[in-house]
Amino acid sequence: MMASRATARATGSFAAYTVSELTSLIRASLESAFGTIWVEGEISNFRLAPSGHTYLTLKDEVSGIRAVVFRGVGKRLGFCLENGLRVVCRGRLTVYEPRGDYQIIIDALEPKGIGARQLALEQLKARLADEGLFDTARKRALPSFPQQIGVVTSIAGAVVWDIIKVVHRRFPLADILIFPVTVQGQLAGRDIARMIRELNTQRTSDVLIVARGGGSAEDLRAFNEEQVARAIYQSRVPVISAVGHEIDYTVADLVADYRASTPSAAAEAATPALTELVNRLQSNHTRLAHSFSRLLQQWWAKVEALNVAGLDPQAVLQRYLQRVDELETRIGVCVMRNIDRVKEHVLGLCQGLGYCGPTKHTVRLVERVSHLTLRQDKQIVSFLETKSRAVESAGARLHALSPLAVLERGYAIARHWPSLKLLRAATDARVHDRVQLQLFNGCLLCKVQEVQQ
Repeated sequence: MMASRATARATGSFAAYTVSELTSLIRASLESAFGTIWVEGEISNFRLAPSGHTYLTLKDEVSGIRAVVFRGVGKRLGFCLENGLRVVCRGRLTVYEPRGDYQIIIDALEPKGIGARQLALEQLKARLADEGLFDTARKRALPSFPQQIGVVTSIAGAVVWDIIKVVHRRFPLADILIFPVTVQGQLAGRDIARMIRELNTQRTSDVLIVARGGGSAEDLRAFNEEQVARAIYQSRVPVISAVGHEIDYTVADLVADYRASTPSAAAEAATPALTELVNRLQSNHTRLAHSFSRLLQQWWAKVEALNVAGLDPQAVLQRYLQRVDELETRIGVCVMRNIDRVKEHVLGLCQGLGYCGPTKHTVRLVERVSHLTLRQDKQIVSFLETKSRAVESAGARLHALSPLAVLERGYAIARHWPSLKLLRAATDARVHDRVQLQLFNGCLLCKVQEVQQ
């Protein structure tokens, strides 16, 4: 094609490219000249299509170039693209022929200056914070005396034994329910979230400890997953997060009701110290005994003072008892007078009610209701008989118009076989066609020998 056009130009004749030909040549030249390239720029004009493909523009201070991230590549990124994000991407340069735009088909992309996983974590934290999962106002207090403590952790490490030892030492009255999970690996987050929901379904534990030992950021990755954070947020049981060491901070720590620096510290936070409780009770018992002793001494001193003053405490008490009897008698007389007045008022109301009572009116209403009931019964019977006759008449007419009634009189319905198209004229069928005849009782499958007009 190009050789023929060069020959045409050499001979002085004119031959023009079509737009499609020129665009195809440019695309082929770009793809062969550049191949796979790396480009750094800032994302703008970000758009996520309903198909799942992402369209954007990579720009710097001077220029911009269109780019496409197809759905499969976008799913593998692990973080969300957004306007203003500076990235380094790998792809191939090509031309989108319908518009004549050159663009980059991206097959790998990393944030500039920060890892993809760290960016995804920061985006997840921002989104959960906006939804209120980290709000301190919603965090619940831990129970003071838990009867059962649920523990979601691995049974392979020392974490579970550290928790058991601390709980038995501090508060041996509490039961421990272990929910074994995988705390590291691709499926660890799903396993942890499922066990948290399972514990809430059983509703037997008073507090829940989610724990694992220390490790690298990759080892703690499961506790930074969104499904674990939402399972903790939705838990009806208060949750203590004890992941890693004191310097480690995960998303689970931010969502949990209480964050412990270590699994042992989580066990201490979940339980009261039994020895401290015993000491506190003994101290309260001693203080209470001293208080009663001082109170008795004060009352005894008052009695002694009365004796010194020449007053007989028993005589004083008798005078108070006599005064109480007098007041009781006066109160009784006042109550009886009030009762008598209320009785007289009630009797007067009863007499007036009997004179103006509704008995006569009630009798007339009962007679009226009986009369209306009889009329209603007669009207209902007449209505039902009329409707029954109408239904029987309609049924007879419906039967007369029924196709089955027509077939019962010896007629048949002809349909083309096997399409079952209704035949209304002889010309609707041809010789050797097969015809189905529907009779009142059954069908006949016939073959057309002759068409008679």
